[in-house]
Amino acid sequence: MIYWALFLHIYQPPFQSFEIIKKVYDECYSKIFNVFLEFSFTKFTLNINGSLTEQLFNYKFNDTIEQIKTLAENNQLRFTGSGKYHPIFPLIPQAEIRRQIQLNEEYNVQVFGSNYENTKGFFPPELAISRPLLEILKELQYKWVLATGVACPAKWPMHWYYTYKGLPIFFRDTVISDQISFKQIQPLDFITKVQTLFSDDYYVITAMDGETFGHHIKNYEKDFLATVFTNLADNEEMQMIFLDDIPNLFPNEGEIIPINSSWSTTAANLAERNPYPLWADPKNEIHAIQKLLLENVLQLNQILERHSKEIPEDYLEFYKNARANLDKGEHSCRLWWASTYNYNEELVIRGVHFLLLSAIDAYKALLSIVLKRKEFKKIQTLFKDFRSEYSNLFQALAKETDNRSKFKSLQR
Repeated sequence: MIYWALFLHIYQPPFQSFEIIKKVYDECYSKIFNVFLEFSFTKFTLNINGSLTEQLFNYKFNDTIEQIKTLAENNQLRFTGSGKYHPIFPLIPQAEIRRQIQLNEEYNVQVFGSNYENTKGFFPPELAISRPLLEILKELQYKWVLATGVACPAKWPMHWYYTYKGLPIFFRDTVISDQISFKQIQPLDFITKVQTLFSDDYYVITAMDGETFGHHIKNYEKDFLATVFTNLADNEEMQMIFLDDIPNLFPNEGEIIPINSSWSTTAANLAERNPYPLWADPKNEIHAIQKLLLENVLQLNQILERHSKEIPEDYLEFYKNARANLDKGEHSCRLWWASTYNYNEELVIRGVHFLLLSAIDAYKALLSIVLKRKEFKKIQTLFKDFRSEYSNLFQALAKETDNRSKFKSLQR
């Protein structure tokens, strides 16, 4: 038997406008889950970051929420854990990793109920993994973690799976997943390819953005997914499974240490010691500045947290807003839109704006507290350095925009 584990990830950044959410809803979210409901034998694993759940709830796209709930109740869908605001986990401190995971769990349980609360696997945003993250996931008792194909340091697992200190690690088939994502394979060719990869019983994991179907590629939820499902209905050689099922169907081949990487990482990136190229490129000045901005805001919030009980009541709002904006400011998009292949000055600014608001509110709250001279000097320096780096960011963005506009017109 050939087993196909389909994984979908849906997310929108916290700065996303209603107009864009509505567009993605119309083109994708309102349609894709109906395809699964139409084919009751289908199964898939879903990650929905709390950032998107929050927006669907606040903008009253309740039918999408209900569709997801129904699929979970029908045992066609199983959830994964993640970080609420889609951070690149290897780029934030361990305490922040735990907080983002907890925020995601709490909010999604509120909206999706007990089906989300069940023990589940884990999706690191952008499949960006590192050993500290794996240690936390093991501690939090997640059932498995998904990683990208290039992260596999051993023979490709098709009749077995690997573990890291007992935590199962599953690897996305990058080639087939990308062929689907970029419309480089037809539905019937996909089925043929999956059925002829190896011999004996084996499994294949395809993982991609859910927005691929209908938003990135118009009508793709019908042209690809529905066509595949129609042809699988009577197929006795290929069966859809959850990622949860893999340890029940295949043996554990042993322990490995996955390679630090993301699903945008290439072998060339690894050779250059650049495991997270779209978010932490050592040659990218805008990435470097944003790293400093985040570090400054983190320090301001850490000092604020130590003195949280001393904050006067009329300044508590600044304290709460500082923390909330830091949570949102850890999202990945402010870095992604400054990368080599994806650049949008406006979206970088909108993303970094959360860090600016956090820094200002943290500083205001700290000024309401009687601090020792050394600590007072510390927060003054941190805030001054933040403002300086924020100015540097605009200069770097202007330079990058000018350089790119020499070769092609800017696109929104």
